[in-house]
Amino acid sequence: MNRPPTVHRDAGLRRIRSLTRWAVAGAVAGTGIFAGLAAHATQSSSTAKKASAATQTTVTTTPTTSSDESSGDDSSSSSSQSSTQLQPTTVLPSTSSGSATAVSGAS
Repeated sequence: MNRPPTVHRDAGLRRIRSLTRWAVAGAVAGTGIFAGLAAHATQSSSTAKKASAATQTTVTTTPTTSSDESSGDDSSSSSSQSSTQLQPTTVLPSTSSGSATAVSGAS
């Protein structure tokens, strides 16, 4: 007995739909794997250590003491505390010697 042509068409559409879903799932998984490998390949412990050592600065402060501190005066104690607070450092952005032009492929 022959099946109507719509049955063949519907079976083909189901196969294509299934194939499309598996292809999308594979593409998403492949993209995730590739991104993980690229992130792992570009991350280097020696480069990270060099970068942190270059940006790390050491600030040493010496607390100042007042001769009035032993008298129990609160004003000298607060001035001593304010002089020992760390001040923020200013880091200037580096400049590049390249030109800032954008080139497009269109003419």
